Amino acid sequence: MAEDFNQRVVREFRAGGGRVDGFPDLLLLTTAGRRTGRPRTTPLAYRQDGSRYLVFGSNGGAAEHPQWYRNLLAAGGGTVELPDGEGGLTILSVRPVELDAAERDREFAEQARRVPSFADYAERTDRTIPVLALHPLDLSADPALAARVLGQLQQHHEDLRRQLADLRTRLDHAGPAPHPTSPPNCASAASRSATASACTTPARRAPSPPSSGSTRS
Repeated sequence: MAEDFNQRVVREFRAGGGRVDGFPDLLLLTTAGRRTGRPRTTPLAYRQDGSRYLVFGSNGGAAEHPQWYRNLLAAGGGTVELPDGEGGLTILSVRPVELDAAERDREFAEQARRVPSFADYAERTDRTIPVLALHPLDLSADPALAARVLGQLQQHHEDLRRQLADLRTRLDHAGPAPHPTSPPNCASAASRSATASACTTPARRAPSPPSSGSTRS
């Protein structure tokens, strides 16, 4: 459920140049999965601190650290998407540094002061919520690192192309949409008796309200 909600946030973020209703300070973090190696994109609340970006592993106050936190540390880096202030997005390669205890306490307290929901997350769990600083990288200074980042982006691109090709294949094999027909119970009743008026159409059920979720850091 939360994953579906996050995917909707990602789409809205990219379509709106980084603007998402209800989430004023948001970035997208993409990093490789620890087991699959595939890129995973997660919307995260953040706070800019000088040249670095602080993110918080709250996971909505859950007992476990979020998957993006484990993936990011295992990969040693990733990319972030941020609003560029002109209606578009800026993509940066970043290196994560987990804050030590004293700095973590200061920065988390400041985040909880600015966004009280983070104080609520801390009260829900016994674990210490980690705070990471994402430092933008100058890839021109490290050709090997630039090649690794490029490889991750190419893998992301190929993964998206495979998903699109699979969707097209399934649509091609689905055939045309069927024309509306009488409900099965009406058809069977009409075939058994000329008194088709005795057949009743089942009452339609009201649609369920859309489920809601929250973006977890």
